[in-house]
Amino acid sequence: MLSSIIDYHNATKHRLTGYAAGPGQLEWASQPVPFRLFHGTQQFQLPLQADRLATEVAVLHGEVTVTPWPLSATSLALLLELSLGLAAWKQWPGQDDSHRWALRCQPSSGNLHPMEAYLLLPHAQPATTAADAPMLAAGVYHYFSRDHLLSRRCFWQQGPAPTAIPTTLCFMGLSALSWRTAWKYGERAWRYVHLDAGHAMAAVRYAATLLGWSVTLLDSVDDESIERLLGINQNAAASQQDREIPVALLQIDSSGAPTPHQPEWLEQLLPGDWLGQGSRITRQSTVDWPLLEEA
Repeated sequence: MLSSIIDYHNATKHRLTGYAAGPGQLEWASQPVPFRLFHGTQQFQLPLQADRLATEVAVLHGEVTVTPWPLSATSLALLLELSLGLAAWKQWPGQDDSHRWALRCQPSSGNLHPMEAYLLLPHAQPATTAADAPMLAAGVYHYFSRDHLLSRRCFWQQGPAPTAIPTTLCFMGLSALSWRTAWKYGERAWRYVHLDAGHAMAAVRYAATLLGWSVTLLDSVDDESIERLLGINQNAAASQQDREIPVALLQIDSSGAPTPHQPEWLEQLLPGDWLGQGSRITRQSTVDWPLLEEA
C-alpha cells in the first residue's frame, strides 16, 4: 500500500517537461456542490455568536491564558463557527445568486473545501441557556456549514454505558469528498485534500485554544474505525465521486489540561441505526481520474 502511494506522488509531480494530468479547463456544468446536507434527519440550528468572544488573540501564542469554557451545545456551536463555519459571502455586482460563493474560516486549495465534519458526543450536551442552542443528545452529528446547523445521524446503541469517558471530552471526525478538488486539479487532488485536512485540523485547534480547550489528533485510529464511527460506510450505492473518504479523528478536551486518550473509549461508542441520506455533490461528470481513485 505504501509503495502505491509513493508511486502516486511520483506520477503526479509537475515537471519541467509538463504538468501532471489535470482537466485543462474548468467544466462549470460539472462543478461539485460545495455543501452536503443529510436529508431525512433531525436538524439543529446553532447560534452565531463569534462577536460574543472576548478572548485575546495572544492566547494562540501562549502569552496569556483563558478560563476554559464548559463543554455544551453553546460552546460547540462557537467552536464550529470559528473553525469550519462561513466567514463571508461574495457575489459579482449585478449578478444573481448563481454568481455567489462562500468563504470559510479555514483555508482551502482553490476554495474547494473537500472536508466534511462530524461531532461524536459521548454525553448529551445541553445549552448554556435555553435560548442559546438546542439540547444535543449523545450521538453522531454532521455539520452543515452553509446554514450553521447539525444533522443527527444516529444515537448510540444501548450497551456498556460510556461512563468511563470524561464528560469534558467529545470527538470530531473529518472525511473528504476528493471530487470537489479533482474537478479543478485533476489527479493531483489527493495531494491537496491532505493539505486541506491540515488546514481544517489547525483551524479547529486554533478555535479550541480560544475557548481554553485542547485538541489531539488520534493518529492510531485506522480508517475502518473512522468509517464506522462517522457512518460514511453506510452509503454503498454512492458513486466514487460522491463517496466520503475517512481522514482523521480528533479528541476535543474542555478540561483545560489534555486528557490522555484511552482506546477503549471508542469501543464504547456503538452507532445505532443511521439516519438520513447525504445529498449528492456531483452534478455531471465527463472526466475520471483512475490514478486518484487508486490512491
